[in-house]
Amino acid sequence: MAQCDWKENMILTSRSGETFVINIFHLVLKFSRFSYIELTLSKEQPIVFRCLINAFKFYGGVPKRILFDNMSTVIDTNVKPKRVNHKMVQFAKDMNFREESCKTRHAYTKRTNEARNKVMDWLRSYSGEFDSIEELQKIVDKLNVKMNTNICQGTGMSPCLLFIKEKEYLTPLPDRTVLDGYLSPHKVKVSSQQLVYFNGAQYSVDRKYIDEYVSIETFDDMLQIYYKGKMIQVHTISRNPINYTKKHYEQSISKQLAGNKDFSKVVANNLSIMDKLLDAREIVLTRNDALKSYDHMIAYLVSQESLSSWIKRFIQTLNKEERKIFYTEVSKILPYITDEEQFFSRIKKVSQQEGTEDS
Repeated sequence: MAQCDWKENMILTSRSGETFVINIFHLVLKFSRFSYIELTLSKEQPIVFRCLINAFKFYGGVPKRILFDNMSTVIDTNVKPKRVNHKMVQFAKDMNFREESCKTRHAYTKRTNEARNKVMDWLRSYSGEFDSIEELQKIVDKLNVKMNTNICQGTGMSPCLLFIKEKEYLTPLPDRTVLDGYLSPHKVKVSSQQLVYFNGAQYSVDRKYIDEYVSIETFDDMLQIYYKGKMIQVHTISRNPINYTKKHYEQSISKQLAGNKDFSKVVANNLSIMDKLLDAREIVLTRNDALKSYDHMIAYLVSQESLSSWIKRFIQTLNKEERKIFYTEVSKILPYITDEEQFFSRIKKVSQQEGTEDS
């Protein structure tokens, strides 16, 4: 038997002073006190299903019974007697466990509350000690190890030792197709540029996920990206066509700029330009505007749909001197061009041929 519960709307602050409101999903096995905890940004029902499946994978099996506290995504509390809602009932059938509503102030509840409060205390000590949601997620994973290896006051033993026996009584995981139906209903392939497409924009992930399929979910203004049921990246939903984190952008151009002493400056400058492109999309630029500066020219070129994707990749390969040359030479010719599309498609073709020869 296991009990499922949340620590809801916990507020933590990063080193930079940014506030994060998080939830901690908690599933604990009753005999061994072996726990699975996971950080989430929302408590919607698909997230509950995802966390439960992640817990089952972590345990290597499914408990025969699971008690649920008064979770609104699981229990219908507006009826008497309260009952587990029909979607959770179906999920339980698919996973082969019996779902039950936890009795208020029961001894089982007390034990879980004590464990949950311990997690809260541990997490609070990390407030101001992390930089991002991804780093905080790693902290939660470390706390999970700590929970399962420390001596439990209730049993006098480490949960991981008692779990060796309890694991024998878990039922096997369902077929993979059943799990995938809950974990990845909508899959997107990660491009070679470490980007996934969502609603007209692209968002970055770590390079190790290139060519892998991930699933995307949204909550408020946040885009959550999952790989095999685990959240691997969070982005703020943006109108910017391309959204890289600094780390991911460094990964994406590391080969192109290998050995460049100004690598950090190039990264910072390129990311700054990408931010400016968002503003450029919202105004109409003319050919004369493009002659004002390098940034104006790039913004003008990006506004041309046939060039947009190429020019964003092209500027990443140019150093400071090459950008100056590009702007100067194109500025001399641009006022006299009658067919821009043909002109820039030729530059595009030449640049791609040179890139192939260099590689």
